[in-house]
Amino acid sequence: MRAAANALEALSTLRLLDVEDLAGVAPADIEAGELDRLLERLAKLLAALADEVEHRWFRPAERPRQMVNVS
Repeated sequence: MRAAANALEALSTLRLLDVEDLAGVAPADIEAGELDRLLERLAKLLAALADEVEHRWFRPAERPRQMVNVS
């Protein structure tokens, strides 16, 4: 199931993130490219996870079809 893989990868990324390092560095000293890449990666993973959940659990019900011509 791809949704589980996306959730696990996002969770692992967050768990491996060193928040103390980010919190202890002045905003001007943070390498914007690295932080941007991390946030972009998380955004993509979470968007893919949301799409998987939507397709799995919130699919519109199929409309009933008429099986016999009544004309």
